[in-house]
Amino acid sequence: MAWQQVGGKAATSGYYWNPGKWEMTMLARQGGILPGDATVHYLRVPLPVLLVVGLLLGAAYAIVIPFAGLVGLFRLFGKKAAGAGASDAEDGDVVDPNSIDAAVQGEQGSGPRRPDLHD
Repeated sequence: MAWQQVGGKAATSGYYWNPGKWEMTMLARQGGILPGDATVHYLRVPLPVLLVVGLLLGAAYAIVIPFAGLVGLFRLFGKKAAGAGASDAEDGDVVDPNSIDAAVQGEQGSGPRRPDLHD
């Protein structure tokens, strides 16, 4: 049993890892031909190693994701706390009350009604 194989060649059953594309290929019980040509290299991964690596990656994912969520919450609350005394305008923008549209202020315009805006 060889640990290294190339694409396009017959191989025994098992799991093969292509480090160039970071993908796994599984060959059935009777074996088969690895995909690709002679420039594609594969490493045969024994099942116990695959299970241990899978468990470690799953555990790392389960540990890191909650911490990433907490970091996001702390950043959000930190920004809210730092801007608690500031106005609602973003980045110091000043809102000019004279620039607000007349329809928003409750006054009706004297122009014709536009169906595309009111339907």
